[in-house]
Amino acid sequence: MQLQKNLITKIAYKGGNQAFLMNEKEKEGYKSDFWITYLQARSLNKKLKEAKGRGVCLRTFPNGQESRKDKEGKVKSLEVSYPKYFYVFNSDLLVEIEK
Repeated sequence: MQLQKNLITKIAYKGGNQAFLMNEKEKEGYKSDFWITYLQARSLNKKLKEAKGRGVCLRTFPNGQESRKDKEGKVKSLEVSYPKYFYVFNSDLLVEIEK
């Protein structure tokens, strides 16, 4: 089975996200190995046909900085990683926007 990738960036999803997408592809019978967010679809001037409830929720842990005070009141900069959630849709659901 092929790795599942983002349609725009062509970057393969990693870890659990890859497993979720492979499972969804098989379950739904999708032919494509490419996935796209709603906003990415709009940027291509396309829409998602019959996609309601068919998105797959993925998560990533982007790194960031957060400032906190220690016991002495000094400000310390800490690296933090909070989950970010987003939905992707298989590119089989893409259709042209009618003008």
